[in-house]
Amino acid sequence: MVTHFEVTGLTCATCLAELLERVRSLDTVEQAAADLTVGGATRLVLVSENGVDAVAVRSAVESAGFALTVGTTLSAPHVGTAHLLAATIASGRDA
Repeated sequence: MVTHFEVTGLTCATCLAELLERVRSLDTVEQAAADLTVGGATRLVLVSENGVDAVAVRSAVESAGFALTVGTTLSAPHVGTAHLLAATIASGRDA
């Protein structure tokens, strides 16, 4: 499953690296990617087998000093989760 979030408060690549390190450390997260948007909402896309624990994601994001908005959860298409993750980030929209 792919879950989209919006994270605010990131101002640089170091912020992005910290965010990704925190969410990738969660047990339910298999893959994570984000597209840094300075001064706006950064798109965070997480891939997991059975869905992510939104409470744990919120805690990880907030412990890094950022704010989280829960987005949508999608089932991966037949092409696999890695393709969906890359396509979602590249397109800048929900898959």
